[in-house]
Amino acid sequence: MQRPDLAAVPWNLPSPFGWFAWLVYLQARWRIRAELQTLNDAQLRDVGLTRAQVDIALARPFWQP
Repeated sequence: MQRPDLAAVPWNLPSPFGWFAWLVYLQARWRIRAELQTLNDAQLRDVGLTRAQVDIALARPFWQP
């Protein structure tokens, strides 16, 4: 299992608020990926994505960009 890339996070993680912000960030990524999974091909085309791109994104853990 790979660890998340903490260098990509713009918050100071040692503080409690930084960890909370990191969790909120991860939750948002998870929610976006869950929503992408529900879109049909026409809707994906509207936002400039293909089904193959979405499948690749969904195959990765939600904490990986």
